[in-house]
Amino acid sequence: MDPEIARIRREAYLSHKRQHDEGTKPKPYPEVELIDIEDDAEPKKAASSASWACGRCTFLNDRERDACEMCDNANADRAVDLGSDDDSETFVPNPSSNGANKKANTNQYKCYISGDVIYDPHPRSTESGGWIWARNRTSSSPKNEDVHGMTVTFKAWVGIKSKITRDEVLQLAKQHNVTFGKWLLYLKPDYICETWQKIRDAVYDGQLGDVAKIATTAERGSYVICIYCKDFGDRDDVLRVRNGLWGAAQVKAKLFFKPDCFTHLGIYANNPNKIRPTIYSCEVIEGVEMTLTDVK
Repeated sequence: MDPEIARIRREAYLSHKRQHDEGTKPKPYPEVELIDIEDDAEPKKAASSASWACGRCTFLNDRERDACEMCDNANADRAVDLGSDDDSETFVPNPSSNGANKKANTNQYKCYISGDVIYDPHPRSTESGGWIWARNRTSSSPKNEDVHGMTVTFKAWVGIKSKITRDEVLQLAKQHNVTFGKWLLYLKPDYICETWQKIRDAVYDGQLGDVAKIATTAERGSYVICIYCKDFGDRDDVLRVRNGLWGAAQVKAKLFFKPDCFTHLGIYANNPNKIRPTIYSCEVIEGVEMTLTDVK
């Protein structure tokens, strides 16, 4: 897809979302938004009307309908910086595997890289703070999450404690309901688009966690994908999502799981307290049941 058309589509989508959130009737998308671009094909007009409709919106095509359905879930208020973790491997997919759960919309909304920046034209994907986000329709912001309170307490500890342990940080996070965490996946440019599409679509189809995100630019030659779980203490759910990565995208490499509390507190691989910011690892070994390994 032409980058300019992708940009206009994104601007139109965000404008539609803002108007929908404000309770006003969104204006029709610009004319270019009604053009569908296919590989090696001439541009063609989309349908001029759609049978599905929202009480607040008038739709010209399916893309506008999808945008409306995602209005309540498209907020990108969880964009946070992610530090690199030295333990993580760069994943190289199995080229002979197409993915057990590959969906048709993977081909319909192909990601692409232009000038080292990755673009995702899927109408349900949103971009914020250098990340592209994929959210399941059932996703919601964490309730009673008190990042500020956790941060204040941690800073007080730094001033009075000679050493802070990882268990203390994890317990502090639980006390303040900061329980989100993510599997970290690093990919080279040759594999990033196809793998992200599979993970993105698996999130939309409810096969993984509620949220995943990908950095729009590479760091040290690799792009990072984060696949979220709601509670780092729920080992069954963390393992379920790891299994889902294998089923959806054949992610076989050894991955590490990092609770969000370490990101919020600025605890990365090299920190004064020598805290390991990842707590689990997991890899696919043929003939061996997948399990979580505690990172010491």
